Amino acid sequence: MGPDTEPPTIDPKTAGDGAGRGIPRATWGFDVFFVCFALFWAVQWLLGMLLVRIGIDLKEVPWAPVAIALPAQIVVVVVGVELVRLRDPNGLATLGIGLDRGRSVLAGVLGYVVISVLWYLGMFIYLQLWLATGMRWPEQQAMTAVKSAFTHPSLSIWVPLLIGFATVIGASMAEELMFRGLLYGWLRRSMAIRPAAVIVGLLFGLVHGQLHTILPLGFLGYMLCYLRERKGGLVSCMIAHSLFNAVNLLLTVYLPNFLNP
Repeated sequence: MGPDTEPPTIDPKTAGDGAGRGIPRATWGFDVFFVCFALFWAVQWLLGMLLVRIGIDLKEVPWAPVAIALPAQIVVVVVGVELVRLRDPNGLATLGIGLDRGRSVLAGVLGYVVISVLWYLGMFIYLQLWLATGMRWPEQQAMTAVKSAFTHPSLSIWVPLLIGFATVIGASMAEELMFRGLLYGWLRRSMAIRPAAVIVGLLFGLVHGQLHTILPLGFLGYMLCYLRERKGGLVSCMIAHSLFNAVNLLLTVYLPNFLNP
């Protein structure tokens, strides 16, 4: 498929099972993505306000970020799936959550290998260009907080386990549903692959909140759109995203200077 072709019509029953290139036409509108996106931030804001109200310092308490993020991720996945199903009884198939999960898992693992090689190579070049300007690479507070939670001797084992779950599973499912599922699927109703992937990638980079990571994470989001296009479904994207987050989580804990020079 070329970048200027229209989205193909694919039998929803085969979507996401590796049957071929392309994605089925989305049956939902931008409003579904907007509701999920707004809920994601609203739930986090409300929980953050609640923790502050009861005297929890969000920057100092290691379990505070996961107490905010994990419920928001669960809400997005549940609400997003239900809204899609309300719009179309075959909505989950349209998202590409098909029956051949074994092939989707394999596609996700192979997709991760390709994406990670390209991403780390691009990240190395980007980092060298950044440092060549004389600017310091900003401290990534999220990485510092995660490392503290995993290495703090007085914390319960449940804290790093929940952080790991929220990072590897929760974030991957919620973000892939919102960006590569709802938003990218809606954009592909009227756009070619490349501009739709660029828009989704840039927004994906922006929502992570740090200026210096917009391009690296935008590139990741862009490549995940192509994985969605290639395999037709979200399962492979979720697997690739989960592996990416898992490896970066381990690097953050055991090799912190690798991603935070």
